[in-house]
Amino acid sequence: MTVADVMSIGVVPGDASTNIPNPPLLEAKLYDRAGNVIQTSDQWNAQWALNIKEDGSEALTILPNAEGRIVVPFDPTISKMEVSDIYAYDDEEDHVILVVDLAPTIRSFCDEFPDDPSCQDSDLAVVDVSNIGPQSPVLVGQSAEVTVATTVVNNGLDAPIDAIVSSKAIPSSPSSSGIRVTASSESSQNGTIMTLPLQNHHQHQQLYSIECLEPGSHTITFESQIAPLYAVVIDTNKNNDMENVSFQVDCSLNPSVGPTLPPVLPVECPPGQEHVNGECVTRREGEDGTVCIQIFPPPPGCENNGGGDGGGGGGEQQQQSEEGEGEGDGNEV
Repeated sequence: MTVADVMSIGVVPGDASTNIPNPPLLEAKLYDRAGNVIQTSDQWNAQWALNIKEDGSEALTILPNAEGRIVVPFDPTISKMEVSDIYAYDDEEDHVILVVDLAPTIRSFCDEFPDDPSCQDSDLAVVDVSNIGPQSPVLVGQSAEVTVATTVVNNGLDAPIDAIVSSKAIPSSPSSSGIRVTASSESSQNGTIMTLPLQNHHQHQQLYSIECLEPGSHTITFESQIAPLYAVVIDTNKNNDMENVSFQVDCSLNPSVGPTLPPVLPVECPPGQEHVNGECVTRREGEDGTVCIQIFPPPPGCENNGGGDGGGGGGEQQQQSEEGEGEGDGNEV
């Protein structure tokens, strides 16, 4: 047996029949939403047809195809079922022939029979979503951390309720392609399980890394959502299950990765002057042997004070104007 299809799924009142006498032909495993195995049982393979011969003995016929039922006890934490054909293979590996999502069927049952003892109802709500950071512009090519804080509450009736809280980043404009958002853990994708008592606010924080790819101001939106962990919980008000927060991320140009500026061409200096750091200067020696540097041309508002003949050991060769415009170098070497 290598292929199986689902014909119907249902929840039936009453106790499930025992599977203890069944030989290990098929194996049914039941999982909760976290992926934990909560039940395992042997199931009969409907392709095995037992016939009574004329002498009263049994004869086994293997049919090419057949319809059968798999019955398992109800559990409020069930999420999915895997069925494996364990007899048809001589190794110890699981040969899964069918995977069934049982959550929609269980949810439909509780919608129809909300008073069933196995079902619960509660209003789960996202109260607020806020962000912490980034507080300053982020350089292009670098990253900054932002924390998304989601506040949730269980408004009842039933409590406590296991809920799953998740958040995700949603680019809200084409310019958001200029940033990359990465969650610090897989919990933002798969959700975080929280046990919520009645009417108590709980906050869930998720850390993200925002990397700037292009300069400019980029809008980013984080959306948070709450949902029951188990299908037996009916959320009586789905209008408050989701909230979001939007904010701007300013990406500034990092000179190390930005456009290259054109080179500064050398200045052609008049005779008798030399080129120093992009300026034309005159070197002359003061009376005490100090070498003075004079910038040419002088900044606006400044004039040559005579080349250092007076005081200060041949000091500054520029004089600052009263208005303070264009302060000269006046460097001494």
